[in-house]
Amino acid sequence: MEQVREKLSDIVNPNSGKTLLEEKRWKSIQEESGKLKISYLSEGMNSAQKRNLEDQIISKLESDWSEENIVVKPYSQEASNQPQTKEQPQSKPAPLKTGHGQIGPKKRVPSIKNIIAISSCKGGVGKSTVTTNLAVSLKNAGYKVGVIDADIYGPSIPHLLGATKQKPIADDNNKILPIEINGLKFISFGLFIDEGEPVIWRGPMLGGVLNQFLFDTNWGE
Repeated sequence: MEQVREKLSDIVNPNSGKTLLEEKRWKSIQEESGKLKISYLSEGMNSAQKRNLEDQIISKLESDWSEENIVVKPYSQEASNQPQTKEQPQSKPAPLKTGHGQIGPKKRVPSIKNIIAISSCKGGVGKSTVTTNLAVSLKNAGYKVGVIDADIYGPSIPHLLGATKQKPIADDNNKILPIEINGLKFISFGLFIDEGEPVIWRGPMLGGVLNQFLFDTNWGE
């Protein structure tokens, strides 16, 4: 790992202009199960600065490591000092695959009759608001409705449905069980990460998650 540490020695904290080595922010750099796992102290950085930093890290290492095998995690000393409460899990957590998704032939989502896509290339224009209101309206009209929040970088459907604290679990076939709110089923990447946690995944990995939301989620009819 000494070679990796050397390559990362000039990585700069975008918030201070100093290297992470100078600020003693590197927490751990290790190889585990074929993946290079790197964690750093992230106090004082906002989400954009963390993403900038993590882009620097991947850029430095991508000549020696494939991108899907580089795992970068911010570490908060403040959060680690909070008292931890132990709870016995009622059910196993739903699995979320972080590897690259495979692009296969076109196919229908089992048991789904109709799909409505709400999309815009512009952020902040109301996609999630339109989606939520349309879904609730269709449900109130007697239809069985499920919502996939396809926004990985800024998922807001859990906020709009008031379900930010819920975590999906897996069924007996290891498929994700969507969260149900007042008869409306939904799944969102926001249910799998903590609020404010940066996401540095790129296209193929994001596609893998969306593929899982479509085909590895137990939507029912």
